[in-house]
Amino acid sequence: PRPLPLAAFATASLLPLALLGLGLSLGGPWLWAAFLYMACLTLILDQLIPLVPGQSKGSEFPGADLLLLAIGLGALALLPLATWAIAGPSALTPTQRLIAFFATGFWLGQVVHPAAHELIHRTQRSLFRLGAICYAALLFGQHTSAHRLVHHRAVATPEDPNTALFKLRQFGEALARQLAALTNTFLQPNTSQVDII
Repeated sequence: PRPLPLAAFATASLLPLALLGLGLSLGGPWLWAAFLYMACLTLILDQLIPLVPGQSKGSEFPGADLLLLAIGLGALALLPLATWAIAGPSALTPTQRLIAFFATGFWLGQVVHPAAHELIHRTQRSLFRLGAICYAALLFGQHTSAHRLVHHRAVATPEDPNTALFKLRQFGEALARQLAALTNTFLQPNTSQVDII
């Protein structure tokens, strides 16, 4: 298959911002369009990423700094509007507020979070700061330092707070040990999880 042009990827990432802006301001079909677009986009976005030409090795979010800048600034403009529309004195009905909540959350989680991730890896200070501000605005500001200073140093080790699979394995092992203790089953300290189960 032919690689997806960057313009198509940018459109896929930024069109929901326009739909959300219209939907949060006007409600009605614009809001439903934003929600349905994001519901479908979340299913295919990861499939689009490998198709974009020019993806550098080690880069998880393809595209130019300009696209990341547009997404970051768009998120900072969207958040106050979304807060007003969902929790403020907007004319949206309760159902529309719920749809707005999910559509906005989809875009922030599926588009802004990966863009902020790429921005905090940029060497240009202004782009790095925009990524940090985006994470702070999403109430996830600690990720700026935790990701770069802890996760990258200790990936897939017990010291890495961001490695969910490792944490899930630790939880499973702790649960198995607890069940063994409750049933008075003696375990050696070096007993593997497979042997416990």
